[in-house]
Amino acid sequence: MPNFTLSEIVTIALVILIVFGPQRLPEIAQKAGALIRRGRTMANDLRREFEGEFQEVAEPLKAVSDELKGVREDVSKSIKSLSDEVQKAKQEIETELEATSKEVGDVVTGAGDEATNAAGGAADSSGDEGNLEQTGEDVDDVVTGVGDEGTETPVGAADSDGDESDSAAAKEGG
Repeated sequence: MPNFTLSEIVTIALVILIVFGPQRLPEIAQKAGALIRRGRTMANDLRREFEGEFQEVAEPLKAVSDELKGVREDVSKSIKSLSDEVQKAKQEIETELEATSKEVGDVVTGAGDEATNAAGGAADSSGDEGNLEQTGEDVDDVVTGVGDEGTETPVGAADSDGDESDSAAAKEGG
């Protein structure tokens, strides 16, 4: 609706008074009032109709929006749960890896200690430093699994003469 200032309204009223005269002025005012009322009623009806249509469209959209919010929350919870499970599995793997690493370190340290003990025992029994170097090499062969010919021989396997390999005997302390 247009906004009129007071001076504009007075000017319009004077023009109507001059054009239609004072006798017809009440009749024109009555018709103008009826037109304004009808216009307001039509505007209100249109607004209600549009609001009703808007509500018909807005309600399903709101329901979809609420459903999507629920799905988003479910997905967030699932992602959080999955992330927690992955972190837990990662920590379990790291713990087992550390334990396995420690066990391997203990086994390697134990094999090194056995080799040192075998070398020390051979040096004590022979009293000859040349034999000590040879015994140390034999112990290294036992640890690495290398036979006299420079080929790998499994510890405890029979050599070419049919008895257990010399490296297995060296490992057992003989």
